[in-house]
Amino acid sequence: MEMKKEKDIGVVTPNGIWFEGMIYSCSLAIKHQWFKISERIGGWPISVEYDKAEPNEIYIKNDEGELIRCFRIDHIQVEATTLGAYQLELRRLIALKHELRSKHSLIIEKDPLDENT
Repeated sequence: MEMKKEKDIGVVTPNGIWFEGMIYSCSLAIKHQWFKISERIGGWPISVEYDKAEPNEIYIKNDEGELIRCFRIDHIQVEATTLGAYQLELRRLIALKHELRSKHSLIIEKDPLDENT
């Protein structure tokens, strides 16, 4: 016999579905890129069903009204110095990519068969 689930409201965020101070994810949210969308337009409320005895999972309904299980996820905490080094390296790689594209376009623009270039 299935226990009756409680109902409440969670929020879709860039990190996952936030509910009761925890973050959850599921195949439905990933398939429809909810987390990526919420980065652009901001979060939105979502109806959640849950069992107080099982805090590691919640349920949301798909378009057909079926309950989809979402699992609690833990985000990795990154130290500020590590994050800063990562961002610096990322900026360096982006600049290198632009430099290589620029050099590549110059090579393509020079036609070896054209005497005027």
